[in-house]
Amino acid sequence: MNGGSDHTRPPLFPQSVRLKSRKLIEVLHSGGTDFFLFPLRAKIIRIQHADNPGVQVLVNVSKKRFKHSVDRNRVKRLLREAFRLHFPENLELEAKASQELLLIALHYIHQDLPPFHTVEKTWIKISQKINYHALVATRLD
Repeated sequence: MNGGSDHTRPPLFPQSVRLKSRKLIEVLHSGGTDFFLFPLRAKIIRIQHADNPGVQVLVNVSKKRFKHSVDRNRVKRLLREAFRLHFPENLELEAKASQELLLIALHYIHQDLPPFHTVEKTWIKISQKINYHALVATRLD
């Protein structure tokens, strides 16, 4: 048995949500809309992508600010968990309906390890901005 529970937990950050393509990362960083809410900077862009519509996210923590990989990984885990808990579902549904791919990059820009509630509150505010600006975000064909 798996701890007495037959319920399987959904993946925390599924592969389909991770932004890994170098081409798409270049497109995201060459254009898009920036949002800055301390301690996060977010960049978003919508592109026409009939093969794989939906939402993909890139999480980035600078090696310059966190020398130890355990600290960088901790911050990335916190960012992914905040994203998973408070992701606006309507963005993904809208992107799939319009055959678009919404790319989001989250950059942690502070030097100190954050408590989860700080990352969570900041992600909620950013997701509200993304939700509002997703309609007017830069579109590329």
